[in-house]
Amino acid sequence: QLIRQHNLFQQERLSLRDLATHSGLQEKTLSWAINQGSGKNFNDYINQLRIDAVCDELQKNNPATILDIALAQGFSAKSTFNTAFKKHKGLTPSQFIKNLAQKSTES
Repeated sequence: QLIRQHNLFQQERLSLRDLATHSGLQEKTLSWAINQGSGKNFNDYINQLRIDAVCDELQKNNPATILDIALAQGFSAKSTFNTAFKKHKGLTPSQFIKNLAQKSTES
């Protein structure tokens, strides 16, 4: 909840240690809680939040480029973003945008 409420996932190099310091919890406890609550490790969980935020922005017809949106959501490089996006969504960012465009023309 803390991560989402304060958009901590938008910090480019957010680490488990950073989050532990911010929350006052031990790293081990925090890691366990994320694993139990999300079924993902810390990095996958943070990347999922970032991808979800990118997708939300893309659905708003945000005029920024995909890369600009990804960087604003905490990704540090295009390759990292593309890999995480494909892992979490099962398609590339370009394919996702193409699907959005098709859905909007069908409505």
